[in-house]
Amino acid sequence: METVEQLMRDQTLKPQTLASFALYAGRARLMRGNMAQISRIAALLSAFMPNAPEIKQLQSWASGEIRAATIGVMLPLSGKYARYGKQALRGIRIALAGLEYGEYITLRIEDTGSNQQMAIDAYRQLSNESVNMMIGPLLAETTEALLPYLKSDIPVISLTGRMDLAHRSEALFVHTLSPLAQVNVMADYAWQHGARRMVVISDAGQKQTEADMFVTAFENLGGEVLQTLQLEPGVIDYRDRLRQLRYETDDDEVLAALDEDLNVFLPKMDVEIHVPVNFDAVYLALNGKQVALLAGQMAYADISGLPLYGSSRWQDGHLLDDRGRYLSHARFAASNSVENDSDDSAMRRFRFTHREAWGNDKTTGLMRLAYDTMRIATMMTSRMGLDEDAIFDALHGPDGFPAMTGHVRFDASGVGQKQLDIFSIKQGEIVPAG
Repeated sequence: METVEQLMRDQTLKPQTLASFALYAGRARLMRGNMAQISRIAALLSAFMPNAPEIKQLQSWASGEIRAATIGVMLPLSGKYARYGKQALRGIRIALAGLEYGEYITLRIEDTGSNQQMAIDAYRQLSNESVNMMIGPLLAETTEALLPYLKSDIPVISLTGRMDLAHRSEALFVHTLSPLAQVNVMADYAWQHGARRMVVISDAGQKQTEADMFVTAFENLGGEVLQTLQLEPGVIDYRDRLRQLRYETDDDEVLAALDEDLNVFLPKMDVEIHVPVNFDAVYLALNGKQVALLAGQMAYADISGLPLYGSSRWQDGHLLDDRGRYLSHARFAASNSVENDSDDSAMRRFRFTHREAWGNDKTTGLMRLAYDTMRIATMMTSRMGLDEDAIFDALHGPDGFPAMTGHVRFDASGVGQKQLDIFSIKQGEIVPAG
């Protein structure tokens, strides 16, 4: 709050930016239920921009009547995925414990196990209890099983990584931290930076979902994927396969023309032809360790100087194993999450609450995702007092929701689009790409 007050007092921001910033700061506090700070932000904005329309919205949030709300929760609390369900439930309980109006919220919790019929039964039970919103399921198969049963007046925010499921029901929203959520952003980023012909490299030992989604997204933009290469598990040296890739993607017409010129002007000389690669960039659907290993081998195979694109899978702690020697043209996406920022006040509160309740501060991304989802649900239903159509409209709102795992905006299909940062590697360090 001190930072907010200083920015508003210094007036270093342009007037429209200042008003938008005030609204964003107020919305973040609305999710936490801190009405006193929202009032303070409204007062500050009134002092510097008395005619700003955002003032009325802030004052409305600060003075709005809190309503009782019931949130349904569907998670796998038994079976082989129980530990993940219990992690998510911890995040939900931490969110509830931190609300100033937590006594107005009632949780209805149902176990989905890893069984489709259990998930259907859980949904039916909760929908008969007049819940305002539901959080879950967690698994893709249990989320998919619910699609024929979803009621149009009860929004369901699933935590699955299967974003495509949101397209199949207007009642379903998907909030996820899956790297797959970053694929469309990276395809667009590559396109905006001049890539038209791509090569995609993935690990044959993993599901090909990320690679397939990138191919689809890039081709939908009008791009061409010349070749996809799958790395065999357990293999360390890929140089021969990369040289073959280089050969297979060469422009045959250019090579034929060069060969003809050589036969005319240098008929008796043995000359090895080197031509520029026939693609603009490479997407690496790999983890950081594989990227670090492959980058040097690509340079050996004369595939160098090209942009390399990827997702947050690169952040496995091994990306800089070779000090980023061959990664000066690399770019990868990650959510602007504060999960690794020990100085962030929200993260400190989150860990402190977890330590008080469970004796340690070993939190996970899933806990934080569930925490944010619960905050969104309680803000919509209790703090803002919305119901049915109004909740759906607010979820699809253009402003989105400030969140610990990164600002999220639900698009027209219900997919939670995380605000992403693009990172590069400079002098052996990971830095924002700008």
